[in-house]
Amino acid sequence: MSTMDNYHHLSKLYQKDIEFLRNHFNELILKMISFKTNLHHYFETVTEDFLSLGNDLEFNRDINSTKYTVDHVNLFVCKAYKIGGLHIDSAGDPRFVSINLPIMDNDRSQIVWVNPGQYNLGEYDLRDRTIRAGHPVSGALSIGEWEIIDKANFGVPTIIRVNHWHSIDNRFNPQPRVALAIRLAKNPSFEEVVSELRQKQLIGGG
Repeated sequence: MSTMDNYHHLSKLYQKDIEFLRNHFNELILKMISFKTNLHHYFETVTEDFLSLGNDLEFNRDINSTKYTVDHVNLFVCKAYKIGGLHIDSAGDPRFVSINLPIMDNDRSQIVWVNPGQYNLGEYDLRDRTIRAGHPVSGALSIGEWEIIDKANFGVPTIIRVNHWHSIDNRFNPQPRVALAIRLAKNPSFEEVVSELRQKQLIGGG
């Protein structure tokens, strides 16, 4: 494993928030799980809905106590027994950090990071004319070929680095994995966000 700093678990589990969000997005979650798609890992944008909850969520109150604000929120599903494509977030204009809240069946799901120098950047995934993710020039590749340098369990709220090659590994989970990916305004670096959250005692172990 690498000593590279790729993730930190948050100091709080936000269990009441997660239970509320699971119920709040239940209809959308069920609809997404039932999608007939060839994608293994896909999302719906829920930014306005999430932000409308405001300080009803402890998570939002905590983020509002920092110098950061929430900019964008996606609800992600990774299919049961599947692995998502290897990618870099918003590769044309990289995003550096995401805060992920586990919503359903995340305990047997992992995020894995691959050697940043293993692959060259190839195709972009274009959605709504915005570059969301970049994929390796080699196209679809087996996880057995990846030089995995780090991994983290997704069962707890986690801040993750997303500007290096990474993927969601849900191969050993008989259920779809559902999570919220929360992005911060002005696209701060991973190191800046970790430092700020640590000062606010919002970073836990890992």
